[in-house]
Amino acid sequence: MALMNGTLAVKTMHGVPVLMAGYASLIGLDAIEQALASLEATRHQPMHPPPRDFEKDPLRVALIGGGRLGQYYIEAFNLFGDTNLIAVVEPNPERAKAVCEKFGVPDSFRDTASMLAACNPEVVTIATPGAYFKEAVLQVNRSPSESIE
Repeated sequence: MALMNGTLAVKTMHGVPVLMAGYASLIGLDAIEQALASLEATRHQPMHPPPRDFEKDPLRVALIGGGRLGQYYIEAFNLFGDTNLIAVVEPNPERAKAVCEKFGVPDSFRDTASMLAACNPEVVTIATPGAYFKEAVLQVNRSPSESIE
């Protein structure tokens, strides 16, 4: 877990990073303390990932929430050549279709579990309204995805 410039990034138990902006209080202090303890336990282990050519093999990114904030995230991801937005989770089918067409996203899903099962993303960004944020984080955390070691 890293706290950088107000953005809290949590690496879940299954290796899928969840990027959170300003909603740490919705997750609960216990979850944050557990993540910090996990980080502390692995702090002294060497981390040498194999080299990766991100131009040839960009990070597979999924977005939860296709509203205004989600679309800002899509625009940001599209600025980088090392990311590939592979899916959007949006319960509103009309909005999901419009977002996919506007930004060229190949897949949309109505729920997080279906997206995680089908896409195996390496990065999940959550851009939902606050009332739905906690559940999205918990769903990603329960995912059996093993994209990132």
